[in-house]
Amino acid sequence: MTTHDTPPTAAPVPAAPATLPATAPASVPGRRLAALGGLALIAGAALYTAGIATSPPQASESTADYIASLAADPALTQLSATLLHFGNLFLALGFLAVPGLVRGARGGWLALVGALLATLSHALVSGWVLFDFWTMTIGLELDPATAV
Repeated sequence: MTTHDTPPTAAPVPAAPATLPATAPASVPGRRLAALGGLALIAGAALYTAGIATSPPQASESTADYIASLAADPALTQLSATLLHFGNLFLALGFLAVPGLVRGARGGWLALVGALLATLSHALVSGWVLFDFWTMTIGLELDPATAV
């Protein structure tokens, strides 16, 4: 008596679909906005660093020395203040693109609130840099005792 061992039949495997559903690619405008936001962050950091590097040196932390340092080299003061101004503006613009980098629902609201607060603060600091121009001018126009 011969027995043939036959393997048990397995359930039929469904055929794979011809094309798998693709995940939706990011829209072209969305990718461009993210790229522009990234470039703004890089440009803002570079401009801000250049503004700090060109800030006129002062002898001490006193107000009189601060005014004297800004008035001593008006061209350097203006360059530094302009670089700091635009560095803060570019950083503010770049922060607006940050929430688009968050994937999924977790953290989206927190990233949005953080980006809006960072944008607001950098836009405000950009305006405060105008104080350097005013301080430089009073240092040039007034005697040191009156300027302080």
